[in-house]
Amino acid sequence: MTKSTTSPTTGPTPSLRRRRLAAVLKQRREVARMTADDVAAVCDVGKSTLSRLENAQIKIKPLYVRALCDAYGVDPDERDALTQLARDADQRGWWTPYGDSITAQYLEYISFENEANSILTYQPLLVPGLLQTPDYARAVIRGMVRPELAEEEVDRVTGLRLERQRWLTREDGVSLWVIVDEAVLHRPTGGVETMSAQLRHLAEMSRLPIVTLQVMPSEAGAHVGMLGSFSILEFPSPTHEDVVYVDTPVGEIFVEDDAQLQACKIAFDHLRAAALNEEESRMRVRMAAKELLDDRPRRRGLAEEQP
Repeated sequence: MTKSTTSPTTGPTPSLRRRRLAAVLKQRREVARMTADDVAAVCDVGKSTLSRLENAQIKIKPLYVRALCDAYGVDPDERDALTQLARDADQRGWWTPYGDSITAQYLEYISFENEANSILTYQPLLVPGLLQTPDYARAVIRGMVRPELAEEEVDRVTGLRLERQRWLTREDGVSLWVIVDEAVLHRPTGGVETMSAQLRHLAEMSRLPIVTLQVMPSEAGAHVGMLGSFSILEFPSPTHEDVVYVDTPVGEIFVEDDAQLQACKIAFDHLRAAALNEEESRMRVRMAAKELLDDRPRRRGLAEEQP
């Protein structure tokens, strides 16, 4: 998620919004059984321009969108939604100034997170960013990036992560469903005190009406989540199809294919069924926080024994 010296080749370029808009317009033209010549005759849009629009190679102006929608017989509500999508396709958000610190793919993810009304996420190794404390976030950023990263840069990326948490204070029907592996609770990221505070925070956040927290217990054995972390972002607008986000060592990946998206949703359903329920999960989190603090003398003794 943090910008490195090499740029990953995966990710939404051009923007995912522009590609989505292009795909919808092409689909509507095909449904209307119109050829490129037909469109050129009706809308005064050249064949080469139409091809570039439908392949997301150029920005799609709202004026073009309205003209094309009228030619294809798209109903007014959808036409207005697609026109708005064209306006938003390359819009700068509050996260844009962080572009010099993180990858373009991660910026794209934040833009979609900002618009989603539901996020389903499975994390086998760490607490999700939306539920992290500042100290835990700093420890994760230092550990996942480079030890030599400048402290001001760590603070900057941490600030972005905390700014994202405004999503949890929205009042437009959003929901966050988090499943974490129990191993996350016993990994003292940032040290015992930092991790214990993070776990207490996690238990408190799980009581928010919009948050559902489940823990995948160690006794569950093998399960589909062992393949890795992923997040499903769901949107209220029909012009914003759901998308899966996967963070990998070589860059962030967006999954848009319908079959793959459905496979991820089925996988998340299996994880929900196998994980502890909400109350059991909250108890498991609190127990882990207490065990961390109770185990401090032993950990301190082991540290003193090190040469």
